[in-house]
Amino acid sequence: MAGMDEVRKRTEEGFRVLREAAERIAFTVEREAKIGRKYLEIRRLKKEMEKVYSEMGAFVYEAILAKKAIEAEDPFLKDRVSLIERMRSEIARLEEEIREMRLGEIGRET
Repeated sequence: MAGMDEVRKRTEEGFRVLREAAERIAFTVEREAKIGRKYLEIRRLKKEMEKVYSEMGAFVYEAILAKKAIEAEDPFLKDRVSLIERMRSEIARLEEEIREMRLGEIGRET
């Protein structure tokens, strides 16, 4: 019967190792999904910024064609600059969150 106890002990150990591995994999997949969503949000914000830059360029172009003075205090330009600054801040925040998630990953591996 000592042989059966040894088989049972090894089987339980094998299941424990498999369970721990499955938990690590699940954690990694979940973390990577969260990081992926953050990268998608960054990409969306960058595309939105490109649209705003384009709006500003069109505004300046039309003003030049109409021989109008372009002022930094123009409400349209001020609004677009403010919007871009908010988007840049949001991108920086998301990048920091990703960095922290990656650093947390390194801390758990050691």
